[in-house]
Amino acid sequence: METNYIGINGAAGRIGKLNLYQLLQLETEDIEAGHKPRAVVRAINDLAPTDAIINSYRKRDQTHGNLGFRVEKLSEDRIEINGNKVMVFHKRNPAEIPWSEYGVRIVSECSGAFKDRESAQTHLQGGAERVVISMPAKGVDGTFAMAVNHESYNPQEHYVISNASCTTKALAVPLKALMDNGIKMYAVLMDTTHAATNSQRVLQFFDEYGALNEIQTAKTGAAIATSELIPALERKMDGYALRVPTTDGSFANIYFVAAGEDISVGNLNRILKTASEDPSLLGRLDYFAGEEASSTDIIGNTASSIIVASKTKVIHLPFSGENGMQLGLCGLCSGYDNELGPSRDLAMLLRYIASDV
Repeated sequence: METNYIGINGAAGRIGKLNLYQLLQLETEDIEAGHKPRAVVRAINDLAPTDAIINSYRKRDQTHGNLGFRVEKLSEDRIEINGNKVMVFHKRNPAEIPWSEYGVRIVSECSGAFKDRESAQTHLQGGAERVVISMPAKGVDGTFAMAVNHESYNPQEHYVISNASCTTKALAVPLKALMDNGIKMYAVLMDTTHAATNSQRVLQFFDEYGALNEIQTAKTGAAIATSELIPALERKMDGYALRVPTTDGSFANIYFVAAGEDISVGNLNRILKTASEDPSLLGRLDYFAGEEASSTDIIGNTASSIIVASKTKVIHLPFSGENGMQLGLCGLCSGYDNELGPSRDLAMLLRYIASDV
């Protein structure tokens, strides 16, 4: 299989750096399995100077520790990362990045600055053939997440796509597992207790509260975006977010009215545990069997969703669903490392697309 070159925009940011880390991990896994790497990082773009990028890779990550980057500066526009020669650009306008000159076919858009098709497609002007945005984006050709709908990707139709958000995947993966096993969803509400992000200020600024010592309500598009991954949930979901002052590790609570042959805590957890062991889910679902879970238990786990089984709840409703099926108000707790989880999923999606370009 041909090796495809990947470019990363925003490569020194939180998600960009971790996406690079996960792509290097997948490259190593391919080699150890006796395969030619399917996706290799060939070029990066960031507004930070080259020395600052190198220092950010070498420095111990405050949340994830030593990521094992071995970085050497070859010149102002060329570095070596774990043995790979990588071009370095510092362009504000993606159209000016000469991706194609260095064989880059797929760009991982991690800067957070290009949130719609119109702005992200400027990467194509530099010769890239595909752009995958690391966050929800408007007007894109498709939104895909691994083990949810990645097989719907069509290289003849999808050129600028979104990998959705970390919260969207934390919702979509377990919901799809249940729906694939005969659980019918009528309505879904969610909330997420989410770690702080760089979109928040540290201290109060005018009327905007800082992230420290605060729990803040926030909007989330994750509920609506889930229906882009699972069309059967269209107009059936909504929710909101709470931001808390931690660096990483989040929990999404999912509340839904469902019908099935057996709507019980035991059956829902059985389905989810079995799904977490299914190779076809590609490690995107995990199962936590301990009594209580904390962000410490979540951080470092690259799954999109870690089901906290002790928090699964069911209240049977006093009437039946379609065809007399049992009806219940159900609750799930889905934990996720909101940095490593989406970075891994993005790397896996890039590799999957690279196999089909």
